[in-house]
Amino acid sequence: MPPRFGRYPKYRDSGVAWLAEVPQHWDVAALRFRYHQTLGKMLDTKRISGNHLVPYLRNGDVQWDRINVVELPSMDIRPHEIERFTVRQGDLVVCEGGEAGRCAIWQGTVDPCGYQKALHRLRPVDGVRDLPRFLYFTLIAAVSRDAFAEGQGSTFAHLTGDMLRAQRFVFPPPSEQRAIVEFLDRETARIDVLVAKKEKLIRQLREKRTAFISHTVTKGLDRDAPMKDSGAEWLGDTPAHWESRRLKTLSTMRSGESITSASIESTGRYPVYGGNGLRGYTSRYTHEGEHVLVGRQGAHCGNVHMARGRFWASEHAVVVTLEDGGVFQWFAALLEAMNLNRQSMAAAQPGLTVEQLRDLRVSVPPVLEQRAIAEFLDRETARIDGLIAKVEEGIERLREYRTAVISAAVTGQIDVRRDRNGAGVADVEAGCVSA
Repeated sequence: MPPRFGRYPKYRDSGVAWLAEVPQHWDVAALRFRYHQTLGKMLDTKRISGNHLVPYLRNGDVQWDRINVVELPSMDIRPHEIERFTVRQGDLVVCEGGEAGRCAIWQGTVDPCGYQKALHRLRPVDGVRDLPRFLYFTLIAAVSRDAFAEGQGSTFAHLTGDMLRAQRFVFPPPSEQRAIVEFLDRETARIDVLVAKKEKLIRQLREKRTAFISHTVTKGLDRDAPMKDSGAEWLGDTPAHWESRRLKTLSTMRSGESITSASIESTGRYPVYGGNGLRGYTSRYTHEGEHVLVGRQGAHCGNVHMARGRFWASEHAVVVTLEDGGVFQWFAALLEAMNLNRQSMAAAQPGLTVEQLRDLRVSVPPVLEQRAIAEFLDRETARIDGLIAKVEEGIERLREYRTAVISAAVTGQIDVRRDRNGAGVADVEAGCVSA
């Protein structure tokens, strides 16, 4: 932590491994003594009535400090169940499965709103003045410190009600909870603004990279070269000495082969590529050598990836193989520049066929020029990729700092009650790539 943060005068052992020592005057207690915990209602699709339908939250709707309220499904919640199975403003909603402990505070944007059994609803016990926002930050620290781990770093598949109620947390006096929440809201807001700026910079760099590749493979390296109309709308004018050809005269194409999820492992001998790149590994392969893979269905339609060596290409990818004599890196860059998603069929489910791809027209430079373009792109895109990597490293450092400062504040390792300047973010930002 930055040096501006002080420490509390006295500490004691909390008796909880992930908390370690805490300020002497803070309480350590099982959650059940401070919060009422209630699991949501089990969805029964056979008993849905048109008279008592209520929108409800699912596990995936609850992200850290954010709850989706768009197009929520509905479940049957009878009038006598409303109090038990709906949320009200200020409730802390906690994921029971998935990323166990992920949570957000309900803001009351939909009323009434139910919640499914995959979620816990937490409310302070009557007479207790604890702040759910403080517990929200505490759960961030708990998850980051593996408080819900079974061992060897794996989290519980399900954070049951019994487990959550028995979990021991630290509870400062309400006035200190409020001071910590105010500090963390300020500090995390500053960090989030910096992260958003860096993410915008990455988007701009990637757009620049794409535009740079597109311009180079369609216009060449010689700015003074005579130009001609390519005859293809997406190409525009191209160097006059380049040859207009269809992709089928440059390459062979065929769809990949079907593979079941059960046949794909997290590790293995041969990579499995789908429409959006690597999916996992398997013990067999369908291709070897250098190939370009094009996503052919759904959201990944038109995505372009290079694959080398031995690998399995799934049915969600078109495998494009450059004929002898061409330069592979130039050809892969050409396909990337074509923005093939534009060619997908106008249907509810976007898709590309081998026949569509084969007939697309491109402009082809001589082989020596292909090689020069490929070498130039390797150098220049490596420079842009290096900048992106540095910015991503800066984002990672900011996120690590965010988690660390939350953890330190809610466990009492720093005393933030008098902090007003927020210099800590600047301390971290000084070591990151500026946006």
